[in-house]
Amino acid sequence: MLKKKVEVTQKEVTTIQGTGQLYPETQSTLTEKEDNTVNAYQRDKRLISVRELFKKEVDEQQFIWGEFIPTESICLLCGPSDGGKSMLARQLCVAISKGDTHFLSKELKTKYKRSIYVSTEDSLQDWAFKMKKMQLSEADREELGDKMLIVTDYEKIHSILEKELLINPVDLVVMDVFADSFTGDLNSTSNVRNYLKPFKKMAEKFGCSILFIHHLSKKGESNSTPNKHNVLGAMGIESSMRSVFELRKDSQDGNIKYLSITKGNYVSEAEKKKVLKIFQMENFTFISDSKICSAPVIVKDNLHKEIEELILTGISGRKMVSLLQTKGFKVGKSRVADIVREIKSNKKLST
Repeated sequence: MLKKKVEVTQKEVTTIQGTGQLYPETQSTLTEKEDNTVNAYQRDKRLISVRELFKKEVDEQQFIWGEFIPTESICLLCGPSDGGKSMLARQLCVAISKGDTHFLSKELKTKYKRSIYVSTEDSLQDWAFKMKKMQLSEADREELGDKMLIVTDYEKIHSILEKELLINPVDLVVMDVFADSFTGDLNSTSNVRNYLKPFKKMAEKFGCSILFIHHLSKKGESNSTPNKHNVLGAMGIESSMRSVFELRKDSQDGNIKYLSITKGNYVSEAEKKKVLKIFQMENFTFISDSKICSAPVIVKDNLHKEIEELILTGISGRKMVSLLQTKGFKVGKSRVADIVREIKSNKKLST
């Protein structure tokens, strides 16, 4: 009856004087209905008041390792192929699981001293070889025990991780490599975000960080300057990450690497400009220089050096391409134009 009464009265209102006001008896009925609704309403738990946020005791953003990996977040380590990304991530997991307090001159802040490495490219045989190659002491091997777990059969990986983390929480999960565990169009931002969403929830739920290993695009590999836009695939990959850092080889010595933060939501601009210089050893590990470069290291190849010299001459792009080709460089107009823009942009940043 209540519903019928309201409908009839509202119809009458639309035809009488066009005032838009309800008759007193209808208004009273609606008020009574609204009061009952308010009394019965229970706010969804997902709606958090700002008052509750102010009551929380929070510190500044914490990191697991240096300024590279924030706690309870998803992050990305990228770089050219065969650049040492997996080696670095593997050594990081070992350091975490051994309970080390520092890794490559950067502080380690771990809670559980446990890690999981999901490996899509290496078999267990590969892992056995590489772990032995690290030449860990008996004490270190004993300390590791089952604190570092390896997964090579990654089908339904999300379910595998959920079950393990529920019983044995970890500080870090490594997903190596991103493209193998991802299904769908890598260039679709919506597909990428849907894939990463459960991992974000997992990081928050279990208090761990998840590090994805990923490749650079062809354009990114040719760009000698580390940049978050060098990442292969949709922009949604880097935008979903709380931190993105890039590993690059030195152009003169392949054993020297540079680690740069290209995106850090909780990192100052001053820190982003610093580059960690590390050295690759024969036992598949890295050691640090202990000195942090105060400015970005631009790894220049011969092509970049040639183009830098040709820019100074003031010749046109077409002539530049022709001269480079006569010197044996296999380049086209668009490739040269990209490098010219990159060089000019870097000069503006440095002035």
